[in-house]
Amino acid sequence: MAGLGGIGKTELAVQAVHAAVGRGWFGGGVLAIDLHGASLAPDTAERTGDRCAFPAALSVLGNALWQVRQFGEAITAYTDAIALYRGLGDRHSEGPVLSNLGIALAELRQIEEAITAYQQSLAICRELGDRHGEGNSLLSLGLALATVGRFQDAIVAAQAAMKIFAEVGDPHSEATARQVLEQLHRSVNGQ
Repeated sequence: MAGLGGIGKTELAVQAVHAAVGRGWFGGGVLAIDLHGASLAPDTAERTGDRCAFPAALSVLGNALWQVRQFGEAITAYTDAIALYRGLGDRHSEGPVLSNLGIALAELRQIEEAITAYQQSLAICRELGDRHGEGNSLLSLGLALATVGRFQDAIVAAQAAMKIFAEVGDPHSEATARQVLEQLHRSVNGQ
């Protein structure tokens, strides 16, 4: 954690490690995360006026846990971050974390819960006019719906995602949505 001299970066890092160990995370070692100077502790966040730093740190921690396939712990970190963002009224940050929560839930085959998380993320993206986020949420929702056999709903979601990606000028995501859509059609047709 570089920068922000005088705020006790070492103490923040130690607090973060103790909190993670206290939750039973990283029983076999320690994971270092570069938070680009963000504060971690709630009291430091209050002192510096950076109230979004702690939920941001939890979100980053969730991403790191997801990367090392600690999905249950990632879900806890994401859920805590979402609760804090909701408390702050930070919808811009809440939406992407909900999407990440959906991904982690899907990894643990908690598909109905993942669908709910994607639907909540989608609603926030629409509320905020975040078209790209809307497309991502729709595509993830479509994949989850297909997993539980709701192929027609999945096709509608993938078609909407593909259309949005075309509108926002993202050919890579549009192609991904097209591939998902083609696979969904093959699944419906029994191929």
